[in-house]
Amino acid sequence: MYKKTIQQIMSVLVTICLLVGCLYYIQQLTRVKTALTRDMSYSAYFKYAKDYDILYFGTSHVMYGINPLEIWNEYGLTSYNWGSPTCTLPKIYWKLMNVLDYESPQLVVVDCYRTTWLHKTYNKYRMHEAFDAFPLSYTKWTAIDDLMKDEIRMEDGLFYTDLERYSILFPVCDYHSRWGELQKIDFVNEFVDTKGCEFEIDVDEPIEISNTSEKAEITENMQGVIYLERIIEECQNRNIPLLLTYLPFPTDETCKKESNVIQDIADKYGVNYVNFTNLDVVNYQIDYSDSASHMNIAGQKKVSEYLGEYICENYEIEDRRDSAIADRWNAWYKEYKEYEAGFINSQNDLDTYLMLLYDSSNDIIIDLKENALTSNNVYKDLLSGVGSGTDKINDTTDFIIVHAGKTIALDNFRENGVTKETEIGTVSLRYGDSEYSIYIDGDEYYTESINDSASIRIKATKNDNLLDDVRFKYTVDPENTSVSIVNVSR
Repeated sequence: MYKKTIQQIMSVLVTICLLVGCLYYIQQLTRVKTALTRDMSYSAYFKYAKDYDILYFGTSHVMYGINPLEIWNEYGLTSYNWGSPTCTLPKIYWKLMNVLDYESPQLVVVDCYRTTWLHKTYNKYRMHEAFDAFPLSYTKWTAIDDLMKDEIRMEDGLFYTDLERYSILFPVCDYHSRWGELQKIDFVNEFVDTKGCEFEIDVDEPIEISNTSEKAEITENMQGVIYLERIIEECQNRNIPLLLTYLPFPTDETCKKESNVIQDIADKYGVNYVNFTNLDVVNYQIDYSDSASHMNIAGQKKVSEYLGEYICENYEIEDRRDSAIADRWNAWYKEYKEYEAGFINSQNDLDTYLMLLYDSSNDIIIDLKENALTSNNVYKDLLSGVGSGTDKINDTTDFIIVHAGKTIALDNFRENGVTKETEIGTVSLRYGDSEYSIYIDGDEYYTESINDSASIRIKATKNDNLLDDVRFKYTVDPENTSVSIVNVSR
């Protein structure tokens, strides 16, 4: 009798375990992959939680604005980007609390956009984006209860229901009906681990930018302020250094006032604050993918470089490039750069293409066969940002060359036999019967047909391997200098 009872209990336990396992698998399978890179990278965080000395939190400004792998390559700092779209300060507080269940970092960086918001959340969809990756725990349960109980959804002004709260804790409640929508990405977890950051690759000019020095008025019902102070106090109680930021974007007057008042909060608690809206770090003409908010890859690299340098100068964080984890971080960086290179050879927009060449580790030559492009200020800035950058682009520039990490511009360089001593060596141009060639220190570097009708040719290589070779034919309106692409060929 006793033996039979044990067997029955074991059978029940095994059945329960199988049922829980099946439900978990179904939940993971059907979970909406809102953005594959971020979704899978969030989940991958837990495997290497001890790797990350620095954690970044914020909205999509952080997600698109800080690249941990660029910071790793430049400064040897290991970090992870927990930014997610419309992530309010109350949600940031609870994301931080969930992360701290796993590991305590050496530095927490919190972006303060939307500190003056009155609401804790935005809507249920954004709650899924912020919390789906976290396993069920007491901290997650407490977070959802605090954020959603008696809280109004901003999109419709209605209170969250109990079922909606439970669906964040148990996503299978929302996702179990997705069977007909499943795609390859739901089954195959192929992604490039970019440590939580994502990329925008468009170029858009900004809306009007406010430079007001006025400050927003803080009121007692601003949930963003309440939870920002909770974040600061929590980090100080745990002896975790904290850095506050306000990443750059084309700020209207309301947001600029908000960025200004954060300094008062930082001073109150004695923490560092970097207000990027007061700094000349990005070029708003070319470093944004939309007119009001998100940085493209060029802007992301500039902000990441500045932030990495600031952290090195103001915090004692170990450079881990000679540590035991360096090999896997170098492998992640290499994979990311290969992924980034894929943006280049699939791009047919000239402005986006030139933006993608910013701070490139590749060898590049740009053959400006028609100089009219430099009459457009946006394109002139884009050309100036290629490689390590040059401010010498003008309407007489014929070639831009990136070689061995250095960038040069060659003006009035179309005559046969012309030679110039440059940072990259002795550069010369020679004509044949039907083609012309650029030589560097006597070695042929580039050859083009004399009769080719393209307006501009761009050739990019890495370690002598061709990445892309593209020709754009364009027209430029002489009245407003707008550029229209006529043809693209590879």
